[in-house]
Amino acid sequence: MTTRPASSPPGAGLPGGDAHEPGDAELAGCWPDPFAGPPEDGDAWLAGLSGAEAEAVLGPGPGEGQEGAGRGAAAAGWPAGAEFGAGGRDDRLPPGPVLAGLSQDVLDGGLGGLSDGELVGVLRASRRLAAWQDGVELAAVAELDARRMGAAARPTSSRASEHVSAELAAALVLTGRSADLLLGLARDLARLPAVLAALLAGRIDRARAAVFAAELAGLGDRAAAAIGMGFAGIAGSMTTGQLRAALRAMVLSIDPDAAQRRAERGRADARVEAWQENSGNGALAGRELPAADAAAAGQRITAIARALQDAGAGPGPWTSCGRPCSPPCWPAGTSRRSAPLGRTAPPARTPAPARTPAPARTSAPARTPARTLTLTRTPTRTRTRTLTPTPPPEHGRARSRR
Repeated sequence: MTTRPASSPPGAGLPGGDAHEPGDAELAGCWPDPFAGPPEDGDAWLAGLSGAEAEAVLGPGPGEGQEGAGRGAAAAGWPAGAEFGAGGRDDRLPPGPVLAGLSQDVLDGGLGGLSDGELVGVLRASRRLAAWQDGVELAAVAELDARRMGAAARPTSSRASEHVSAELAAALVLTGRSADLLLGLARDLARLPAVLAALLAGRIDRARAAVFAAELAGLGDRAAAAIGMGFAGIAGSMTTGQLRAALRAMVLSIDPDAAQRRAERGRADARVEAWQENSGNGALAGRELPAADAAAAGQRITAIARALQDAGAGPGPWTSCGRPCSPPCWPAGTSRRSAPLGRTAPPARTPAPARTPAPARTSAPARTPARTLTLTRTPTRTRTRTLTPTPPPEHGRARSRR
């Protein structure tokens, strides 16, 4: 409660009076302000205010909140009528409440009345808005993670991270794997402020931000932040494949050993995933395997597939050459256009010829002594030939013919 001093300060209000040194009450703002307080005629004063001034002073009236929200960009003070065409006023508008309101106004008015250029502009605006909200989500996850790590007894333990991931999974109704990926991306972008700022500004989307996080994971914080700052401005004009190749080349030029550290880091998460496809079939994949082991496993599976096809297993999920493929391939001799719709029936299996039982293996017979035969053809000419019996061939060996 303010109190007026007992007497006015000396010289107050007297022109040319003695200089007055303000007291503590005056310096602390306790001196009464003649312009403070309600006006003498409040109704007349309110009547003289404009609509925006009255709403700022009194707030929205009953039922005006929804109406103001429905006005979209007009409620934010933006001119009515969206201009999303190429080179238009709103074509490159940064994400925020105004762009969201304009998009809602266009949606309420119907997309059928837009030209092709305006419709593409709405698509671009929606991508900027989605990137903005993704940035807000990741920033909120990073803040929640910082709070939980600060309150944890052992912030570096894996148990603390598991608790944060479990909390995200419960709050956002996510699987454990999805919650881990969300938390990991938020932590990676926390050390890439330029990338996070580009995401919030709508210059890049979440997929490109994930490429930044994955390719710069093997670098230190300072080097990663510097590369992120250099590429954040041009990443929006590059595809994810182009951005990945450019970042990988830059990382190798700065730190050639970063690729090895990145591979070792990913190898710690080596796993085999099995899941059900939307069609009801099953899928199996090995993740984060060493390159040599993955190549050897692929060759082994290919050999097994060829053996199955040679045995009459039919094409099934294999190609005509026996290699696994996705999507399903067509039988040998047909093309994608000529193949019938649906799954083709596998060819009838040809029964394998019956195998004759192998004869029992017996011991070799004893050699008989050679016999000498005398063949007489003419009385004057005699030929002698020596015959030596040859034992039968053993089981499993083929007798050579001379």
